[in-house]
Amino acid sequence: MIAIALNIVFLGFLIWYGHRSIGSGVIIRYYYPAVFLKLIAGWALGLIYLFYYPGGDTWNHFQNAGFLGDFSFQSYQNFSDVFIFSDYGQVEGFIYDNQPRSAFFCKTIALVNLLTGENYWLTSIYFSLFSFSGLWYLATRYLQLSGYKIWVSISLLFFPSLLFWSAGIMKESIAIGAMCFAIGLVLDFVILNRRSWYKLLIFGLLVYLIFLVKYYYAALLGAVVFALVIAEFIPNIGKKWKIQLAVWFLLVAGSILMFTWIHPNLSLSAIINVIVSNHDAYVGLSDTKHIINFNNLEPNWLSVTANVPKAWFFGLFAPLTMFSHSIFGALVTIENWLLLVLAVTSVLAFKLPDARTERLLLFAALTFISLLAVLLALSTPNLGTLARYKIGLMPVLLYLITVNQGSVIKRIRNML
Repeated sequence: MIAIALNIVFLGFLIWYGHRSIGSGVIIRYYYPAVFLKLIAGWALGLIYLFYYPGGDTWNHFQNAGFLGDFSFQSYQNFSDVFIFSDYGQVEGFIYDNQPRSAFFCKTIALVNLLTGENYWLTSIYFSLFSFSGLWYLATRYLQLSGYKIWVSISLLFFPSLLFWSAGIMKESIAIGAMCFAIGLVLDFVILNRRSWYKLLIFGLLVYLIFLVKYYYAALLGAVVFALVIAEFIPNIGKKWKIQLAVWFLLVAGSILMFTWIHPNLSLSAIINVIVSNHDAYVGLSDTKHIINFNNLEPNWLSVTANVPKAWFFGLFAPLTMFSHSIFGALVTIENWLLLVLAVTSVLAFKLPDARTERLLLFAALTFISLLAVLLALSTPNLGTLARYKIGLMPVLLYLITVNQGSVIKRIRNML
């Protein structure tokens, strides 16, 4: 009870200090509703997997983190074997010894459990707060980038799937939190001219943290940002947008080739086989009504390329029909229709930015969400799983489809 009380006081202080450090502004009124909804979402996720879908990643990771903690904190040698050398051979019951990302996540949970006394609900709050902190940081940058269009930041904080799946004891909590911090730092560097070496170092550490839990997020984000920074420092990249776009494609292609070395699965000789084997595994385990039916997907570049347009659309907006007769299926379908409507209206109201830097940033954002959407849809054709995994592109997609909605509303008013 004392440990619980101390954690509650400490967590309350962290939440209060976060609010106090903001100062004033139009977004501050949404801080407490957003943070408490995030904490509730983390608990709701735990309850759903406890009572309705027994097991699941959240409880499996938490249980295995307990196994790691019980063994590792007995002696320095045990701690060294597990946390430094990743030797899990002596840890009884541990099932992630051949899954480095899950093993790292379990080690992270075990460290947080030292504070919470292995209380799932308190540990969930810490992970939810990290995710929320990243989202809030990016929301403040979006507010400045969009010209103080408050609805852009609100969408980032309250969009249902992003709110829910990046909360609690999930790898996505770390990945989304770190990704949002990293994107916010990129905006500081490129747009807001807040440049310093320590921010560059922090960005590198954040990308590495993302790599430890979601290596493909890290690869795509790192490649796109590297290309963006190089493009930003090319003095004469061209005044016409078509020339800028052509140069951008060359830069991002080279950057992606450079980043294929960070993981064996991303090499040109392996990535196609990895995508198709993952696709086939999901198809074999899923109901035919719950999957994306690609056209004869085979492990060669021609077959994969032919399926890219469908993968792009489904990766961004699927499912648009009820894939399961459940509340979850209905909510996901409604949410995706909302995304599609916002995307269409945003395109209709779109105007290409005049400033070169803003154009490059737009190219970078579209490249990131497109590549990630294609990768996720092809390798994860199960619609329910895809609904969770695609939150990795939501922080960028939501900005793109909400920033022009003010113009849409004005046009509607003028028509009326």
